[in-house]
Amino acid sequence: MDKNPVISFVSPVYKAEKILDKLVAEIAATMLEIGVSFEIILVDDRSPDTSWAVMQQISERYPQVKSIRLSRNLVSTRLLWRDWRKPKASGWWLWIAT
Repeated sequence: MDKNPVISFVSPVYKAEKILDKLVAEIAATMLEIGVSFEIILVDDRSPDTSWAVMQQISERYPQVKSIRLSRNLVSTRLLWRDWRKPKASGWWLWIAT
């Protein structure tokens, strides 16, 4: 049996501390309801707020969530993707929030 999730959701995070819980809860609820395996990868783009701390708390609550913190702020999703290059996503399908 394949242990990879069917879909990987990747979301860059910058000044998003107030919406992260809702984002993850809604994705998780939907995927669990339809019975599709998934992972959520939150990528902190060196946000100056408490997004990183919120991401770590969410990762503890949801085993499907990985939190990654970039070494520097990349400003745009295009640069984030070029620098990050998706090695951490393991799903058959990849969805990237922009």
